[in-house]
Amino acid sequence: MQSVTRESICRMNKLLTFGCSFTNYRWPTWADYLGKQYKSFVNHGRIGAGNEYIFQTLCKQHAIGNITADDTVAIMWSTTVRYDYYKDNDWVTRGNVYNSGYSKEFIDNFVDPIGYYIRDCGLIHGAKQLLENVGCKYVFFSLTPLNHPIERGKYNFLKKIFKNDIVDKYEKIYKSTIDIILPSVYEVVFNSDWNSRVEELEYVLGGTYEIHAGPDWPSWEAFANGIAVEPSEEILLDMCERLGATTWKEIIDHKLWMCKDYHPTPKMHVEYLDKVLPDWRTWD
Repeated sequence: MQSVTRESICRMNKLLTFGCSFTNYRWPTWADYLGKQYKSFVNHGRIGAGNEYIFQTLCKQHAIGNITADDTVAIMWSTTVRYDYYKDNDWVTRGNVYNSGYSKEFIDNFVDPIGYYIRDCGLIHGAKQLLENVGCKYVFFSLTPLNHPIERGKYNFLKKIFKNDIVDKYEKIYKSTIDIILPSVYEVVFNSDWNSRVEELEYVLGGTYEIHAGPDWPSWEAFANGIAVEPSEEILLDMCERLGATTWKEIIDHKLWMCKDYHPTPKMHVEYLDKVLPDWRTWD
């Protein structure tokens, strides 16, 4: 059975969705809107999930008979720099491995972004084969492109790492699988720049900034009252790295001193569906 691309599909009895917090969050996501088109809808998305968790959850649902040829499966694959593991009777899904509290020793000795990329290419290929064997309709979305797992500005160092002959090699090996993944939220909604629409994002005022701010940073109150003064070059570089900015003006203009929630708003989720699957509303 071929995957769903941009062509319309017939309405099925049940939709099963898989992904991370871009799939299942505290407000409606693409999965919730798509689910309204079906008689039954089950959302298996989980906050912080990486592609290991997504694949294992898919396999479990298949093994217990919850995916049939009459169903539709929609997966939003997460970024390739996430590390999931099972411990104490539950999955641990902490998100980006570089921002999850792991020690420098663990990062240095056990984390390899290219290795994670190779892992996820295999997982996604395995999911494709499983779903085609079932014979159901399915569609693959993505949070970011597999070879561009940038979740925030301070992880831009990954760009250099992924300009790699090994990445090129595995893109060719798994080309038939990678080609069916629809353009990512990062590309379609955020124009390949997480700060491109920051004014439209949700904010949580105060608190978090003070926790993450360096000791010599301007205070949150100074920003809120419009009296923050541009700091020294050294402090500004630190701020830009942590806040995902390039200049002081960008910090001010985009209000990066506020705690931004980079999850797409409900409106953005609908926009994403409209752009990658423009006929999703008329499935019948």
